[in-house]
Formats: sequence, structure tokens, C-alpha cells
Amino acid sequence: AQYLIVITFIIFTLGIFLIDGPDLKTIENDVEDLFERAHSVMNQWSSIGSPSFSNEKKMMLGRWEFPHDGCVVAKECFLAVGMRVPKAASSTLQDLVEGLAKQNNYAMSMVIQRHGRKQVNRSDEEQRLVRYLSALNKRTVHTAHVPFLNFGPLGFPRPVYFSTIRDPFKRLSSHYDYEHFGPRPLYVRLVHQDTTIPSFEQCIEGHMINPNLKKKDYFDCLQTAGLQIRFYCGISDACRQTSISTLQTAIQNIEKNFAAVVVVEEMMLSFKVLEAVLPNLFKGLVRMYHKASGGGEGVHLRTNNAAKSSKGLVSQRHLNFIMKNPNLQLEYGLYNFTKARLHRQVLSCGIDSS
Repeated sequence: AQYLIVITFIIFTLGIFLIDGPDLKTIENDVEDLFERAHSVMNQWSSIGSPSFSNEKKMMLGRWEFPHDGCVVAKECFLAVGMRVPKAASSTLQDLVEGLAKQNNYAMSMVIQRHGRKQVNRSDEEQRLVRYLSALNKRTVHTAHVPFLNFGPLGFPRPVYFSTIRDPFKRLSSHYDYEHFGPRPLYVRLVHQDTTIPSFEQCIEGHMINPNLKKKDYFDCLQTAGLQIRFYCGISDACRQTSISTLQTAIQNIEKNFAAVVVVEEMMLSFKVLEAVLPNLFKGLVRMYHKASGGGEGVHLRTNNAAKSSKGLVSQRHLNFIMKNPNLQLEYGLYNFTKARLHRQVLSCGIDSS
């Protein structure tokens, strides 16, 4: 099976060259998509202890509701979707979830959104992903850098969702540093390396000097302001801009669909909530994280150690400027809502917050 996957990779990559020309970003995205599909299939085959569900059972499990009292959101689910928000500790959460898969009897899926090819329609892409995930027979936890997927309106059973959220300024600076100075794979550094890229603070200074600064041909320091709103809003074209409307949609999606949202600045408390609301899936999550954060193995507690701009630390003058960014201000609205929701769940679940 491993040789077959390698051969498929080679044929697929050569096909992209012949059809589309040497678009390296397209190749990177499409090869990653193929790899994750193969990985998902192998996980379904190898997850011997994971329960399987009929379509009728999936429809029944998809009618879950938040409890009016108590804590547990779902004792059983056919699919849990872990939405990975870039640079919001999503790699740490994925590693933890993957580490619990065998113990808690679920398969892993990491099939990604195809966004590197011009002909990909976002609505069609949502349907492709929803159909694929809904067809998985075994209890599955899916984690990927894909915005919120709305199963219900497409006529498919609703999964349980979970995700992470991070202080918007910290996430913004971390994203910029990661793109330009972080521990990227070698092939990415060779293709995208540019020694003239300014530090995060220097980039902000450029916007302060010229408020009408046009978008550069490189990843800009304000480019992903509001990104967490767009992720929680959804994959559709209507969610591509940060606005009051998309903020409201994001909040509604969290209230209706997300069993828990891990707040990065309150990681341990968040993991206690996630384990409490979905105990069958995430039993042992707190223990595993506590072991990892204390020097244990198997979980990557990742930071931008190679960041040229000291992880985005800036002067108060630059901080005051960037905090006035309209997209960032809206994003703090989502962040503060999510923190308040987490604390309500702590009380509902009777969790010790000390």
C-alpha cells in the first residue's frame, strides 16, 4: 500500500506539471490533499476498534442539542470536526487528538480544502468535503485548516465541532512571523525565501507612514486581521470579508455547533471543558497535555523560535496603531464572546478553574 501511494504521488505531480504548468503552490496544495486523503483511508482501514454507523444512525446522532442542564454535549457522535485556525495552537490540539485516537477508538481524517487551483469553486468545495466526511463509516475526528463547514443545509447529518481561538493580536503577529521567519519545511523556504522582508514592527511602521499602503507581493502584517471571524463564519464567498455581518454569523455558528472552543490563553482550562463535554472522544486529554507541557513526548508545543522579529513584540506606539484596525477590533469581539462562553461552560460543568 505504501508503494502504491508513492507511485500515485509521482503520477499525480507529473500530471499537474503537464496540465497546469509548473505552479509550485498548486503542486504543494494538491499533493498535500492527495496525501491526506490516503492517510484518511488508511486510518479508516486500521481503526479496528472504532465503531461504525449506518446512515440512519448518523442522522439520529446528528440531531444532538446542547444540554439545558448538565455538561455533556454528546455521549456518542459519528463525526467530530476540529477546525484548525492557523497559528492558534491548532497543531498542538491536533497532536493531542491524534494521540488519543487509538485509546478512545476513533479514526483520524485530515483531508484539506483545495484552494490552490483557480477553477475550484468554494461552494462546490464545501459540498465535496461534506459529502466525503459524511460517507466515512467509522467514528472519526477530522482536523484540518478548513473554515466552518455547514452540513445541515446540504442535507447531511450534523457533526460535533470543536476548535481553538487565540488573542487576535498575538495570532496576527505569529502568523506573519511564521510565514516569513518561522520553521517552515525546506522546500517552502527555498521557494518563498526573501531576505528583504521587514520585521512585523517594521511592516506596521510602513502602514503608519502611509495608511493607503498598497498590498505588497509578499504576506503582509495586516493581511490576516479578522481571519478567525472568517474561519468561524464559513467557507462560502459571503464569509471572505470581515464585517459585522460575518462576525454575527461566526457567533451564531459557535453557539449552535461548537461543543467547545479552546482559548489558547486559557489552554488547560479549555482542555478540561473539552474533555468534560465530549468524554467518550477526549478522555485523557488533560492528562496528556499536562504530561506534554511538563516535558513529555509526543506533542508539539510549537512556537516561532526562529522568528526574526521576536515573535511580533512591538512598541506601545505600534501596538496602539494596530489595535485600531477595524478587522482586529471585530475579531476581539469574537474572542471576548468565546472566552465568556468558556467560563459559562466551566460553571455548568463544575470544573475547578484553579
